[in-house]
Amino acid sequence: MKIASLLVCLLCNLSLFSQKQAQARVDSLLERLRTADDGLAKLSLYVQVMTVYNDFDKQAALSFEKDAMALATKIESKAGIADVKNVVGRIYWRLGNFNEALKYHHEAKQIFEQLNDAKKIALSVRYIGQDYADGGYYPEALKHLNDALDKYKKTGDRGNAALLYNLLAWVYAKQGNYVEASRNGYLSLSIFEELGDEKNSALAASDIADYYIQLGNYSEALKYFRQSETINRSEGDILNLGYNHIMVGRVYRLMGQYSKSLKNHKAALSIGRDAHDPNIAAKAYEGMAEVYKASSEYSKALTHYMSSAQLFKKSSNRRDLARSYCFVGDCYRIVGKYWLSKIYYDSAFTLSKALDSKALLADYYHGVEELDSARNNWMGAYFNHKNYILNRDSLLNEGSVKKMMQLKLNYEFNKKEAALRAEQHEKDIRQRNQSLFLGIIASLILILAIVLYRNKNKQGKINTELKHKSESLEEENREKLSILNIISHDLKAPFNKIKGLVDLMQITEDQSETDREQYIEHIKASIAQGNYLINKLLEARNVYTETKPPVFESTDLPRFIHNFQAAMNGQLRVKQQQLKTDIKLESDQTFIDQQMVTRILDNLVSNASKFSDKGKPIYLRAWSSGQNLNFSVRDEGPGISETDQKNMFKKFQKLSAQPTDGESSTGLGLSIVKAIVEKLNGSITVTSKLGEGTEVVVSFQGYSEPLVDGVVSIENKS
Repeated sequence: MKIASLLVCLLCNLSLFSQKQAQARVDSLLERLRTADDGLAKLSLYVQVMTVYNDFDKQAALSFEKDAMALATKIESKAGIADVKNVVGRIYWRLGNFNEALKYHHEAKQIFEQLNDAKKIALSVRYIGQDYADGGYYPEALKHLNDALDKYKKTGDRGNAALLYNLLAWVYAKQGNYVEASRNGYLSLSIFEELGDEKNSALAASDIADYYIQLGNYSEALKYFRQSETINRSEGDILNLGYNHIMVGRVYRLMGQYSKSLKNHKAALSIGRDAHDPNIAAKAYEGMAEVYKASSEYSKALTHYMSSAQLFKKSSNRRDLARSYCFVGDCYRIVGKYWLSKIYYDSAFTLSKALDSKALLADYYHGVEELDSARNNWMGAYFNHKNYILNRDSLLNEGSVKKMMQLKLNYEFNKKEAALRAEQHEKDIRQRNQSLFLGIIASLILILAIVLYRNKNKQGKINTELKHKSESLEEENREKLSILNIISHDLKAPFNKIKGLVDLMQITEDQSETDREQYIEHIKASIAQGNYLINKLLEARNVYTETKPPVFESTDLPRFIHNFQAAMNGQLRVKQQQLKTDIKLESDQTFIDQQMVTRILDNLVSNASKFSDKGKPIYLRAWSSGQNLNFSVRDEGPGISETDQKNMFKKFQKLSAQPTDGESSTGLGLSIVKAIVEKLNGSITVTSKLGEGTEVVVSFQGYSEPLVDGVVSIENKS
C-alpha cells in the first residue's frame, strides 16, 4: 500500500521552514537545560529535546540518551528511566531499526507495569504494536494494537482510540483484509470528525480512499480523496495537500486517464519543491514514472525513477529507496538491459536485508524471479519464486485452515477404522460358530483338528493382513497430515482474499457493472492461485507414483553444475552461505535426466544449508568412474546420529537435529532423493559423525550417446 509509505514520509520529514522552527525550539530547551537545577525538571527537558530532535536529526537525538539515562538513574526515577527508554525506542523506530525499538519499548512497558501507570502502559503497548507492524510482523502487531485500544477505551481516551483504529486498519490492509481495514478506517474517521480533529480526519479519509483503490473501486477512492483535499486546503496544510495530489494522480493512472494523472503529480512536485520536502518531490517523480511505464514510454519512466531514487537517498529514506531500486530494475528488465536490472535489484536486496523487512524482500524476490524468467534461467526463477512465497506469506495465520483439514482427516481415518473393526468382528463370530459345531461332532475329531489347524493358519494370515492394512492406513494418514502442514499456509492467502471480496460485494451498495467485473476478476485470480498450489502438490506426489522411465538428454555437465551453483548461491545468500564446486570428469558431455538430477541436488544442498550455521560453506563434488556419474554434497553442520541414519530416508521423517535459523522441515527431502535415485538404478550412501558434518554421495550410470532419437531410457541401456 503506497499510502502507508506516503504517511511515513510525511511524519518523518519536515519542510525547511518546520525544521527551522524545530531547531529554534531545541535551542530554547537546551538553554533551559543548562540552567535547570531540579533533577526531575532537568530529566523532563532531556526527554523533550530528544523528542523534538527526532523529527529532523535522529543522531543528535540519540546523543542525549547516555546523559538522560544517567540522570534518571542518579535521581532513582523509575518513571524517568521508562520515559527515556520510550523516546529512544521511537528514535530507533524512525531509523527503521525495529528490533532495537522493540527492545527499548518492552523495557519501558515492564517498568510502567511495576508502577501501575495505565496511560503510560497503553502508550508503550501502542509503540510495540507499531514496531511489529512496520517490521512486517502483523499478527503480533494486531495483538498489541488491540490491547492498546482496549486500554484507551477503559480510560475514555477517544482521541488515542481513533488513532488505534487507524493503525489497525493499516495492518489489516497490509494482510490484504480490506473489509476489516475499511471497517476500522470508518471508526477512526467518525471519531476524529466527532472530536473536530480536522487534520486527522483528512488523514483517515485518505486511508479509506486507498483501501478502495486496492479493491478497484476508483470512484469511491476519488470521493474520499476529495474530502481529504478539502480539509487540507481549509487548514492550509500544504504538505498533506501534496500527498493528496500524488494519490489522486495514482487513481487516475489506474483508470487509464494519464493526462489527469500527470497533472496531479506535477502539482505535487511543485509543492514538494516549494516546501523543500524531498520526499514529496520523490513520490511525485515516482508517480510520473508509473504513468510513463504504463504508456510504454520506458526512457521517460527510467529518468523519473532515477530522480525519485536520488531524492530518497538524499533524505536517507532507505525503505522507499529500496522500492525505487526495484522499480528501476524492473524497467531495465522490460527494455532488455538485464545486467543493469541485476545491479539495481542487488542494491535493493542489500537495503532490504539491512532493514530486515519481509515485505521489501518479497518485492525483491518477485522482481528477480521475473528477471530470471526473461533470461530463460528457469532454475533461478524457481528458487526466487520459492523465496518470494516464503517472505510474502510467512506471517499469515494458518491455524483455522489447518484445524478444519485436521478434523476432516480425523473423520476419514475414524471411518476406515470402524470398517476394519466391523470386519474383524464378523470374522470372530464365524470362528466361534465353527468351533462350537466341530465340538459337537465327536466322531470327526481328527478332521476337526485338521480344519482348526488350517483355520488357525488362515486366521493368522488374516490378522497379519489386517495389521498391515492398519499400519498402511496410519502411514497414509500421517502423510496427509504432513502434506497438510506444507500446503495449508499457502492455501490460506487465496481463501482469505476470496472471502474478503465476496464480503465486500455484499456490503457495497450501488455497484456498477465495471466494479462487479473487477471483483469477479480478482476472485478468478485468487482461484487460479489456489489451483496453482494444488497442482504443485500433485507434481510432488508424482515423484513417488510416476512409472514412466527417466528421459535423458544431451548435457554439458560442467555448465549444468555451474548454472545450478549460480542459482543456489542466490538462495544461500540469505544465510551468508556459499556453494563451492569441484568437478573432475572424464568427459564433459553426457546424457542425464536433467529434471531428476536437479531435484536430487536441490534437496541435498537445501538440506545441508538448513542444518548449517550462517556463513558455513556447502561443498558439491562431481566426478566420473567408469560409466558411473557420482555427486557428493557435504556440509559442516552438526552431523547425523546413528539412530537417525537408520530412519532418515523414510517419508516425513524429521531428524533430531534442528535447522539453525528457524527454517521449516517437512521430512520429505531425503525420501524424495532416495526415490529418484532408485528410478535411476543408482545408489545413495551417507557418511556422518556428530559434530563433524555430513556427506551424501549418489551414484548412477551416465551415457555418452543417445540410443533412439536423442532419448535414452534405463530399460534400453540395461
